[in-house]
Amino acid sequence: LASLGKDAAYAYAVMAFALSETQAVSSREAQSLGFTVGEAGRTEIPRWRYALVNFPHPLLSMGLVILDTPGLNALGAEPELTLHRLPEADAIVFVLSVDTGATRSDLDLWQRHVAPIEETEGSRYVVLNKIDGLRDGLKPESQVFGEIDRQIRATAEALAVPPTRVFALSARQGLVARIQGDGDAFAKSRLYLLEQALAAGLVRARQVDHATAVGAEARALLAESRALIDSRRGFVEEQVA
Repeated sequence: LASLGKDAAYAYAVMAFALSETQAVSSREAQSLGFTVGEAGRTEIPRWRYALVNFPHPLLSMGLVILDTPGLNALGAEPELTLHRLPEADAIVFVLSVDTGATRSDLDLWQRHVAPIEETEGSRYVVLNKIDGLRDGLKPESQVFGEIDRQIRATAEALAVPPTRVFALSARQGLVARIQGDGDAFAKSRLYLLEQALAAGLVRARQVDHATAVGAEARALLAESRALIDSRRGFVEEQVA
């Protein structure tokens, strides 16, 4: 959102509020949709299951698609996400809070739905959000950086990912700084580190994909040409004999 601008960010907030609406259905209907049902009677479930949201932003108009899963239960309740959307994703950003790190429910979600998908091993990024809460005005910056580094190492060890894949940042501070054009505040948010990693990772992935596709086509052309040459050579050898 930090690169969308003020109007788009406001539109996102309005859309997020609308998408958070719920409705009451029978317990049988809620259970058929994959929701956990407690007592019999009416059950409150989300009104919307999927939504396509478009903003007038160059990256989105060029084909960028962002899938925002609504909470911890989304992957468990939506097999479509686990079976199809996650393996096909160019990047997975797993968002945690820097003050809690990877909780038990976070670890369960990661180990059950993210880690087993081998296709996503090189495209997983872990975010420790809300580092602005560590700055209370009394702590020196060196102490804040020390706490951030400790949480990064602990999270990387818990999720079994390289520490270079864990990014501590402040999304709110980055959004405000981007809207106000404050370069110093944006650098302080550390959001640019995630942007750079995503950009480099996506470009590298596309390069590998294109190289693989070109290599496959080239091998097919070479095999066809080799077969044609062998056929003509065999015909000439027969004529010479």
